[in-house]
Amino acid sequence: MAEKTLAPRRYQRAVVSLAVEYSQGGNREAARALTLSATGLLIETKTPLPLSERLKVAFKVPGSEELIQADAEVVWVNRYSADYPYGMAVKFLGLGDEAIQTIDAYVRKVRESARISQREHLVAIPD
Repeated sequence: MAEKTLAPRRYQRAVVSLAVEYSQGGNREAARALTLSATGLLIETKTPLPLSERLKVAFKVPGSEELIQADAEVVWVNRYSADYPYGMAVKFLGLGDEAIQTIDAYVRKVRESARISQREHLVAIPD
């Protein structure tokens, strides 16, 4: 039996802490995004929506004045396990090229900053 291999991600993902607003069915909620990529968000919330539910999300990427607004779909939910943040992962639907580029540039910047920070904290251990 052939082993399944995962295709590499088209866009990188970064750990973030961004204010995000989402709405569905006339209800609006303020929350925090814990991860971000040009394809979606992980939203921390104690009241995630059901899988496959459609919603609208809005947020700003630090360093940009553009309010990114997108239709999205819930693709992962955690209501019970303390091993992962309570919340939901959402996939953007039909995000425009400009928003994709803005998000991807920010994610790359965050990831590069994290790499530099990690290198600065490395300490040489003498023999």
